[in-house]
Amino acid sequence: MKFLSRMMFAAGLAVVLFASRGLTEAPNYSLGELISRAVTSSPEIKEAQFDVDFAKARLDEANAGKYGIIEFIGLGGLHSDARANGETIYGTDSDGNTVAIPEVEYLGTRDSTNEYQGFSPFVRGELTVIIPVWTWGKLEGYVKAATAGIGVEEAKAEIKKGEVIRRIKEFFYGYLLASDALDLGKEVGDNVDKAIKKATELLEEGTGEVSQTDLERLYVGKAELNRQLAEAKQGLPMARAALVGFTKVETNFTTSPVYLEMQKLQHEKLEDLIELTWKSKPELKQLAKGIEARDNLVKVEESEYYPILFVGAQAWGGWSDGRSVSHNPFLNDGGFGPLQGGPALGMKWNLNFWTTEAKVNQARAQYRGLKAKEEFARIGVPLQIEQAYRKVLEHRTKEQEASEGTRAARRWMISAVNNYDVGIGEPRTLMEGIGAYGMMKISQLKARYDYNMALADLSQVVGHEITDLSY
Repeated sequence: MKFLSRMMFAAGLAVVLFASRGLTEAPNYSLGELISRAVTSSPEIKEAQFDVDFAKARLDEANAGKYGIIEFIGLGGLHSDARANGETIYGTDSDGNTVAIPEVEYLGTRDSTNEYQGFSPFVRGELTVIIPVWTWGKLEGYVKAATAGIGVEEAKAEIKKGEVIRRIKEFFYGYLLASDALDLGKEVGDNVDKAIKKATELLEEGTGEVSQTDLERLYVGKAELNRQLAEAKQGLPMARAALVGFTKVETNFTTSPVYLEMQKLQHEKLEDLIELTWKSKPELKQLAKGIEARDNLVKVEESEYYPILFVGAQAWGGWSDGRSVSHNPFLNDGGFGPLQGGPALGMKWNLNFWTTEAKVNQARAQYRGLKAKEEFARIGVPLQIEQAYRKVLEHRTKEQEASEGTRAARRWMISAVNNYDVGIGEPRTLMEGIGAYGMMKISQLKARYDYNMALADLSQVVGHEITDLSY
């Protein structure tokens, strides 16, 4: 029984320890995961998506145009009396004499009551319905233009997404660069500290192998190293803060990989990249949709040359508690008569052709402007891709050369350190070896960073991820 109790206690303790470890263990994220989180939570992308929603609402508005206009106007208030009951109305007879007109011959409405002291409440309404039958392509043009406008805004959102992705890459690579630089500083600094310690011991022994100048040279080298690392020390927390802010990850996150590595270019041929660009680049999609929208807006303006045919209907009527109803259709009863109106066929035609022509020319000018931009893109896009591609090749070559130099400099440093430890090396040679290694290693790290950022720029220009990175 005691054995079983101990086993249960041990199992419970293990569960608690495992759970507490899970709560305190730093979460690990790859670059792809950070990009996915940034894209999901980016307020910039959300703002661009709202523009897409707005464009969709404009399409709904354009589609609603086929239902025409349905409008109702209602009024309510007080009106003055028309004529008091029993009031004598006078007119002129054939001889020019003023005579009283019999009440049965009154025209128009009269007051049905005198209870409101000169004013009476009323309500009145008018309903108008106009449904277009033939618009010479105006409604269709608006719908097609609005549909293309959605494509314009969607491409705009893709452009913003590319900017967000590149920014996260920059922060991620910058964080790893700063981290690697600090590791390098520790490695080089340890060798410098060992050299300073050895030089101090030899100087205290007074053997003459090391002078005070040699020791000061080592201290100068250490100060220069710390100066070079100052930027990395400040850049590391800044990059972490930026990644936390833009990706909403935990503040104690770790990365995978831990060290700066080179991404792999998936498309080595320039021709393949250019072909992919014509299919993927959001700016080109945006331009194509913009041209489509402008083309349809030209047709919309051209339709103004012709009349719009429509089916319409109108009905109106009103009521007043103090006014009698007149059923005489030839009299203006102020809208207080019985319900009137009915359907009809109609035509609306803007005969100001000079204004119409000006608007057509404006629409055509905007269309031709986008077509010119498209023609320029056919020249500029391949050059833009090649420029970004050449930068990738340039920084890849620099990294290869820097890696070779780093290996040679490391061998030099190790040899100088060993010689100095056994007392056959000089401080100058030691510092030159350490300095050469530090310089070449930093050059290698910077070349890797520049290479990865050149790939990021190329991906953004192409409009498609061109590395082995997935997100």
